[in-house]
Amino acid sequence: RLAEGVWRDVKVIDADDLEAWLEKVPAVHLRISEDLGKKPPGVTDLVTALNELASSTAPSLSNALIIAGRSESVAKSHEALVGAQDVIAIAADSREEALAFFSASLEELEEPDRSSLMARSVVVWDSSHWGGLVAREESLVLIPMFENRSKTGAATRNGHRVVVALGREEGRQSDVAVEVGRPRRDSLREELERLGVPKHRAAELAGIGRRSFLSLKRQIAKAPDVEQPAWAHPDNAADVLPALFGGAWVDGNIKDREVLENLSNRPYDDWSRIMRRWGNDSDPPVRQVGEVWLLASKEDAWPLLRVAIRRRDLDALRDVCLEVFGSIDARHDLPPDEQWSAGLFKEEPETSGTLRGGLADTLALLGARSEGFELPGGSGQDWASRIVRGILEGADKDWRGWATLGRVLPLLAEAAPDEFLTAVERGTGGDDPILVKLFMDQGSSLWGHSPHTELLWALERLAWSPTHLPRAALALARLARLDPGGNTTSRPSDSLRRIFLVFRPHTAADTQTCRMVLETIIAREPEVGWKLLVELIPGHHS
Repeated sequence: RLAEGVWRDVKVIDADDLEAWLEKVPAVHLRISEDLGKKPPGVTDLVTALNELASSTAPSLSNALIIAGRSESVAKSHEALVGAQDVIAIAADSREEALAFFSASLEELEEPDRSSLMARSVVVWDSSHWGGLVAREESLVLIPMFENRSKTGAATRNGHRVVVALGREEGRQSDVAVEVGRPRRDSLREELERLGVPKHRAAELAGIGRRSFLSLKRQIAKAPDVEQPAWAHPDNAADVLPALFGGAWVDGNIKDREVLENLSNRPYDDWSRIMRRWGNDSDPPVRQVGEVWLLASKEDAWPLLRVAIRRRDLDALRDVCLEVFGSIDARHDLPPDEQWSAGLFKEEPETSGTLRGGLADTLALLGARSEGFELPGGSGQDWASRIVRGILEGADKDWRGWATLGRVLPLLAEAAPDEFLTAVERGTGGDDPILVKLFMDQGSSLWGHSPHTELLWALERLAWSPTHLPRAALALARLARLDPGGNTTSRPSDSLRRIFLVFRPHTAADTQTCRMVLETIIAREPEVGWKLLVELIPGHHS
């Protein structure tokens, strides 16, 4: 280059200058030491700590995923970082989440603040290194992650700043600088999709991440077995199982308490004390919001806890489901236009709708997520089918039983499709079909609710499956023939039309299967079948 007449400045940095510079930027020093294989144990720079966390999952945890929908918390973090606070507390569900949030939010700072803080930030895992770092003359940002972190005074007196990552088990103080809020579900979903996660799975993971960062991390972990929380340990799993089965319940509801007593086989107050202890853990399996207790994530808890399920647990689940779903909602003794007021007079099931929904969701999980895993007394699908069969046979005795089940019918259908379809076929047959009585929207009231709508949603859900489409569609055709008409726009004939729409079919079945199902409907329910075909032809020229 010199021969070509192109001159470049040449700077020579000797070992003394290099050493002095590295002393001033310990985070860079640590990264170079790691590259040279000389990294001291127990301390690390912030970038390395975040990279290690990100590399444990697939897809990798991005900064955008960690701070998704937490813009207010990020703003407060930035305000504290560029301000004059000596000690900054970052409070999240766990220390790990608090550290990840702090690192990700720091990466979002504008230059030169970002580079300056990153170069001076050190994560301290082992307290034996604390004294040496505190004694340094250059100003550092120290992040203690060891247990006894009360001795921060010496660090701040020596000109350092201290960032304290707090988990739930450490409580909350009034001087907490940054309370890490819950991420937004839609923001999580969008970022997961951007990272390459399929839409359906991204939506599921977003729901899990909304409730628990660590649950989301376990769901996408490369080595999920390593991520097992303390509550899933064999010594503790049996205590948490009733919460998994119940899903969600109201603490002040006496009937809900009785159900949880039967599931846990101990007094509710004794069992709930255990749940409160776990609820204050860094990685809580349950949460309490006002009077309502809910599982942080069934998707997360199910694979962790199912190995602890005993025959007694499944028998207890069966018994409480038959009792809870066998009750009759007295509101159905009232005229349709007066049923909205039933709650004012306590004319409703004793068990809360929260717990009913939680139990039904557990049955759906038991039936759909147990493939390849054998439980005592049969597979998960075997148990779900037995329980749903018992529930629906009980409902056959009184139409009000079907009406009371209304809001959980889609979940029962998902739990045991064949049992559900058999019950619907039974309920639409004979001289006085019991399911016709679910059409309760013939009056003029704006307040009435007709439980037939949930039955239609359940059958539409089953129709998505090519396996269940033939029976589900034929059941809808029978209901369309029996439909007495009413005020709501949700009719069996409309459900059928949506299923077979050419440009946007509500089924995953191929064209050949759909054609065969249509032919069957025309053969068995000709009036409904031909009307359906005529409705499909004009708009689609098919």
